[in-house]
Amino acid sequence: MRLSLPALAAVLVLFSAFAGVKVVSFPADNFSIDAPPDWVSLPLPPMQQGCRVIASAHSEKSGDLYVVMRADLPSHGSPSAFLAGMQGPLIAKGWKASEIRDETIDGKPFAVFTMSQETGPPFMLMATTFADEHAYVVQVVAPNHNVEEAPELNTIVQSFHFLQPVHSVNRHDATGDNFSYQIGRFVGLLIGIIVVLLLVKRATRSRS
Repeated sequence: MRLSLPALAAVLVLFSAFAGVKVVSFPADNFSIDAPPDWVSLPLPPMQQGCRVIASAHSEKSGDLYVVMRADLPSHGSPSAFLAGMQGPLIAKGWKASEIRDETIDGKPFAVFTMSQETGPPFMLMATTFADEHAYVVQVVAPNHNVEEAPELNTIVQSFHFLQPVHSVNRHDATGDNFSYQIGRFVGLLIGIIVVLLLVKRATRSRS
């Protein structure tokens, strides 16, 4: 027996409920993710320079956080330059970037790297895919432990799913250009602001 798309979606939601996650769908942006059901949504900043934060939530228990954003990247844009631009403001803050590695999520190529402070394990991971003249960035932050050893955060990243078919672009397919670098740099600045606010909030709580 073949299920219709609505029926299949209902089955997926039901299964996710038993699995301890909820499917969060964004039809206007053509993707969904699985998120812990008890995480609290955070206010979203307005769209700026073609970059929009689509979803953001955190755990009040662990302080872990996820953010999904989408940036405009024209067809002639360079994924590699975008990624270099995104890392730039973070490295300027004194954080160390890992090597970018290629992963496949939901059959699509993702560029993945982590950020760490001078001491301690990586506390932030970014997974970026390029499709239909956009860059989709999934950012997860674990302020109190190794981000790559956080099962909930790994589930969020690995659950990214396009609702409709897209044309993906591999990060190795184009050479660098300044325009793509500047778009990536703006995303990196936005990510840095989000992380700094999170760390300030954590420090304030620890003093109270």
